[in-house]
Amino acid sequence: MLDLSWTAIEKLPTSISYLVNLRALLLRKCEALRHVPSLAALRALKKLDLFGSGVEKVPKGIKLLSNLRYLDLCGTNIEELQPGILPKLSQLRFLRLGFSFKVEGKEVASLRKLEELECRFHGVVSAKRAMPYLSQETSNL
Repeated sequence: MLDLSWTAIEKLPTSISYLVNLRALLLRKCEALRHVPSLAALRALKKLDLFGSGVEKVPKGIKLLSNLRYLDLCGTNIEELQPGILPKLSQLRFLRLGFSFKVEGKEVASLRKLEELECRFHGVVSAKRAMPYLSQETSNL
């Protein structure tokens, strides 16, 4: 686990990709952090917490993190989650995007192991597509 939460780190070094056995990368409230390098090599990563960081773009290689179970992008400066990323993260159990993101219901519906969700759907139709797979007790819609 690498926990740099609440630090004034401005840039995560590209050498992070050498930590191939890293299971958790915690960058919570790293407000000065604007960029995270590619995470494609971190295939063992299970938890990625960017809550409240200054990150402006989804880290490259995130869709290759097939073991990821926890993803928190809430409170970041990221405005868009590109289509096709969520279905690749099939092991996700916790997903918090906050309400600045918009996601398609069919992409959320593909996350069969999801237990907790916080996001905003594109519209009522999109939300209804996800609803058959999400219980109201575990979803913050």
